[in-house]
Amino acid sequence: MSADEGLRVSGGAGGTAVELEDLDHAATRLHHSAADLREAGADLHRGKSLLQGLDGVLADPGAVLALEGGLVAAHQELQQVAESTEGLAQLVAVCLAGYRTADEADRNRWAAFGAAVGLVSPVIPVLGWVVTENTSAWRREPPGGGGAEVPAPGAPSAVQQLPPPGPGVALGPPSGAVPSSAPALPGLTGSLPATADPQLVPVPGAPVPALPGAGAPVVPEAEQHPDGLTVLGRFIGPAEEPFFGALAGALAGPAALLVPAAPLLMSRASSSGADRGIGASTRTVVTPRPLPAEVAAAGAPTGVGDVLRRLEDAHEAPRSELRIRVERTVHADGSRSTIVYLPGTKDWSSGSTNPASWDAIALGMAGEPSAFTDAVVKAVEDAGVEADEPVMLAGYSLGGITAAQLAADPALRARFDVQGLVTAGSPIGNVDLPPDVQALSLEHDEDLVPKLEGVENTSLRSNQVTVTAPTPGQLGAHEVQGYAVLAEAVDASDDASLTAVRAAVGQFFSQPGDSTTVTEVAATRVDR
Repeated sequence: MSADEGLRVSGGAGGTAVELEDLDHAATRLHHSAADLREAGADLHRGKSLLQGLDGVLADPGAVLALEGGLVAAHQELQQVAESTEGLAQLVAVCLAGYRTADEADRNRWAAFGAAVGLVSPVIPVLGWVVTENTSAWRREPPGGGGAEVPAPGAPSAVQQLPPPGPGVALGPPSGAVPSSAPALPGLTGSLPATADPQLVPVPGAPVPALPGAGAPVVPEAEQHPDGLTVLGRFIGPAEEPFFGALAGALAGPAALLVPAAPLLMSRASSSGADRGIGASTRTVVTPRPLPAEVAAAGAPTGVGDVLRRLEDAHEAPRSELRIRVERTVHADGSRSTIVYLPGTKDWSSGSTNPASWDAIALGMAGEPSAFTDAVVKAVEDAGVEADEPVMLAGYSLGGITAAQLAADPALRARFDVQGLVTAGSPIGNVDLPPDVQALSLEHDEDLVPKLEGVENTSLRSNQVTVTAPTPGQLGAHEVQGYAVLAEAVDASDDASLTAVRAAVGQFFSQPGDSTTVTEVAATRVDR
């Protein structure tokens, strides 16, 4: 993937967010200017009152009256300008609110659609039955509407009503008559044995008897639609299709309701489905792991692409382990920075000892603490990260959900200085990130995981950038390898928002004179 090829960037310094922020500042300045104009008008009014008290003392009362009139006119003009300025400020504010409301509605369009479908879900089964029944019947009907009229029994068919061949014309192929001078074609009389039924021998000049079914129109096999409306008709038969259409409609409404209620349902599932035993535990123990020499000596990453490659390496752990890697870098000027790598789901079962399991997905989507979040905090603490040390959280899939959740958690931010966030293939549209966290989200068009919440990432914040692109090559839409390729394209892009993101998180990347220490822990969930 070349630079900017297929990349769609929303939010950030080069997006609508900055323009809206500029308009916010403009509306505020207009409001303050209106207040200043009103204050200046009030000063003129006080000056007019002072002149009215001095007009008997001054030698030229006429000049005093003229000056007083000028002050009155200036005061009125300033009040009009102040009202116009205040009106413009309010108009800009209303337009900004309307734009943000429309953008929020657009972000939530799938959730709104799901809610609308869910509201009319009782009607959908009936609609599914009616549509499937009528369409299936129409598909089974032969072309030409209700079909051609079939002659009554005993009535002459169209073929029987043909005039007999004229003298000297022998019966021949359908292409036309054969002149009598042509050699005679062998007939049935010479071909049949003597014991044959006399009715099979045609009498010269007699009409040709009609074949069975000749009165009905000939329908090509491909147009008869023997399978009904859907491919399912080949297995269940066309008569059962209306039932299955109603069944599909009955399931569509509740399924659509899952989209807007995803966080709530995840919360309920995590609290009711795993409220006993280890499934409800958010406690973990972490054990340091030795690292290969090449990993320990790799130094700080060179860019976002390098971050995703290292995240890919952390994700390749065995299914039974959650490995969290922490890289602490001391720069040449003495400043420090830390990157924490959070891999994706490792175990899809509920109640697993692996913190990166189904329980963490349910709790993360609901915005609640999980064993995964506990493991991350312990890994950061064990690495010796200090409270004033800038931290960037990088997560893939479930790791991205957990990273965003931690970046928005006031309790964690009180302990660690989270300044950067990188997610890949993670649904974080419902996470309200603080304005001082620079976030970069990577999503593939074909990846359904980032769309699970039914809410897109906001495009109206300068600190939050989302990059979407087609899945590269033959890689899977949700594979971390594909997101590493997308991250490398982000590094090479000239987009204004991406350039600003790289500058904002540049302190976490490799610089001359750096010294990096890498630690990794294996986390296991334990019972409460």
